[in-house]
Amino acid sequence: MQGVAAVVWILTLAVAAGVARRLFLFLIVIASVGVAALVRRRPSWLFLILVAAGAAALGARASSNYARDCEAVERMSAVAGAANVTLDGIVGGFPQSGPQGTTFDFITRIEGRRVCLVVRGECFDAAYGDRYLLRARFTHPTASTRSFIASRGASGVVRVRARDVTRLGCGGNPALRAVFWPLHRFARTRLSRAMGSDAGLAIGMLLGERAQMDEPVRNAVRRLGITHLLAISGMHLTTLAGCVLLATRLWPRGRSMTLLAVLTIYTLSVGNIESLTRAYVMAAILIATHTVIRPARPIDALAKALLMMAVASPLCLRSVGLQLSFAATFVVLLMLPHQWHPSTADGNRLKRWSVAAMKSLGAAFVMSVAVEVFIAPLQLHHFHVLSVAGPLATVVFFFPLTVVLLAAVPVVALVCVFPAQEWPGHLLGSLSLATTHAIQVCGRITPGPFHVPEPNPWIYYGVLVAGWRWRCWLRDAAKRAFLVWVPRRRR
Repeated sequence: MQGVAAVVWILTLAVAAGVARRLFLFLIVIASVGVAALVRRRPSWLFLILVAAGAAALGARASSNYARDCEAVERMSAVAGAANVTLDGIVGGFPQSGPQGTTFDFITRIEGRRVCLVVRGECFDAAYGDRYLLRARFTHPTASTRSFIASRGASGVVRVRARDVTRLGCGGNPALRAVFWPLHRFARTRLSRAMGSDAGLAIGMLLGERAQMDEPVRNAVRRLGITHLLAISGMHLTTLAGCVLLATRLWPRGRSMTLLAVLTIYTLSVGNIESLTRAYVMAAILIATHTVIRPARPIDALAKALLMMAVASPLCLRSVGLQLSFAATFVVLLMLPHQWHPSTADGNRLKRWSVAAMKSLGAAFVMSVAVEVFIAPLQLHHFHVLSVAGPLATVVFFFPLTVVLLAAVPVVALVCVFPAQEWPGHLLGSLSLATTHAIQVCGRITPGPFHVPEPNPWIYYGVLVAGWRWRCWLRDAAKRAFLVWVPRRRR
């Protein structure tokens, strides 16, 4: 099993090398596969190298096709200039609506190529699968916007007015159009009706839509460095899975199937979010192996999930959210066995609970610091700044944001079943409002992000690997130096 896990990790790196089109990284992949095969003394080492080359070629082909799509969009944008162009296509993702307008992916054809565009326009009732005839105008996205839309396979951004939209019919995936998009819209509508203007945080936590959150709140979130808490990822699936496990305590036989069904419905209802898809595939692998074969290591399931996503859509590896989610999950899985220790405190129940709570908070803070240190090059590469209060703010706001997430689900159900009872929505609105106020207040008093030069990733992660490999020796050396320094200081 260790050899299979190593091959999976190497093949995932091969797809990433092809997407990045880095020859040096590709050669490292080929050498790694060869070394892994020769160490295991397998006669199929040539076959493994060919498979790694095919994985890298798959990523390179997807990246090359996307580059040609961007060139076609840029040529059409240059010809059109500031004039409107007519586009005929289908809404390819779940639209997001907010005070600033409507945003959705639009699948159309330009110069005979099937391309994806990001449409931003005035608020109008857009639904997944709708076929539109748009009179839109191309815009020039910034570098950060282009990096964001590249992960979704989008080649450009257009703006449209509501009066320039003509609905022609419908298309797309029938299951998404008839089942899961109505569930998404139903949850968003019910939360908006129950909470009013305070629904932005709950909708963002449950459905991943940040369009209804106010700009000051989003700025405070970025200033505090807790953007990953609002991103739909493994935290949401873990919270939902915990609720399912508690609800199925009396039915252990059907627990696995119920858990998989609930996670599937939630993932498909939220929409195409790379970090959530990674967490779902990883959870499905763990549930399936635990039920059918034998328990698998979560860190190996992480590699298998990333490989499956990379083969299905290689461009997803460009997603900033997926990269940060993968790196944070990797560090958490690596450090969790070393940070989790049962409480051995003596005394009454209150004392034991207090000690356990303090140890849990300490472990959470240590893992939060480790996550921030590990993903620092990624944050500097994409955002060019680092947050000062990221680890502490993560520990402080993790619990209230999780409560908002948990409370949003029964609010959606209760408002549907008991329309006359509005107290759940008001209660969640008060909690959401208090949390957003706390985020804004902490954002004001927190020092702003600081700019530091982007480190060399090879040297940076090489030092981290060496430090983790010899962590026990470094800890003992630090203790000995401290014991020597304290007596000299007292003298």
